[in-house]
Amino acid sequence: MSSPPDPAHVQAVWDRLAEAVTDVVRLAEARMDERCPYKTRDSLCTFAGGCQNQRRSAGAVSCAGDHLILRSPHDQP
Repeated sequence: MSSPPDPAHVQAVWDRLAEAVTDVVRLAEARMDERCPYKTRDSLCTFAGGCQNQRRSAGAVSCAGDHLILRSPHDQP
C-alpha cells in the first residue's frame, strides 16, 4: 500500500506546473496581435464567424489575407 503524497512535494509540482502555464499564456498574449489564432500552419481558416480573409474552395476554407481577423461587416455586433 502506498503512503499519501507529501503535501510539500505536491505543492512544488503544482507551482512548477503553474509557472509553465503562466509562461505559455504570456507568450500567447504577446503574439496575439502577430498572427490570427484561427489560421493553421497550412493557411487554413478555422474561424466559424465571417472573416474577410476567408476563401472557400473545394470544401476547405483558406486564409487569403492578413494574419489578423477582419470580421465581415454583416457579422459586426
